Amino acid sequence: MANDLTTTKGFLQTEDSEYVRLVSLISGVWDKAREKAALSVNTELLDASWETGRYIVEYEQHGNVKAEYGKQLLTNLSKDLTRLHGRGYSRSNLFNMRLFYVRFPKIQTVSGQLTWSHYLELLKCDDPLEMQFYMKECIKEGWKVRELKRSEIKHGDIGQMNLYLNYFKRIGY
Repeated sequence: MANDLTTTKGFLQTEDSEYVRLVSLISGVWDKAREKAALSVNTELLDASWETGRYIVEYEQHGNVKAEYGKQLLTNLSKDLTRLHGRGYSRSNLFNMRLFYVRFPKIQTVSGQLTWSHYLELLKCDDPLEMQFYMKECIKEGWKVRELKRSEIKHGDIGQMNLYLNYFKRIGY
């Protein structure tokens, strides 16, 4: 970090190396705090989305295995939650929260390393094994959402994906 501060011409108006070090240390503290705050917010948003999906599914099913559809639940929820809390509760977003819960029924399988935007892309996979493959690749390779979108379009390394899919099938995942 100190190098960043000293090599950026004109950024600091001093040549005092101890002062540059002080600025670097303080900057590092705030950079780390912002990163931790973002991770914490992301985790809370994922948890809230998952819980919302769970509540919707439980309400729809009333303890039954299958839900009763056609009652405009998501449309009504969208209107009421938007009135109460503002943006973020569109019918499609609530549908995705519901699907998020259905596809990840155990909260422990949700990774805080991925964002809601990652999960929105992953939910587009029809095959659960394919979705797991892309989820693991995102985590392992540190893919941003743009990279995930690109890989799904191209299907990247089909051979590697087939290896993963066969492996998951073999272990009964």
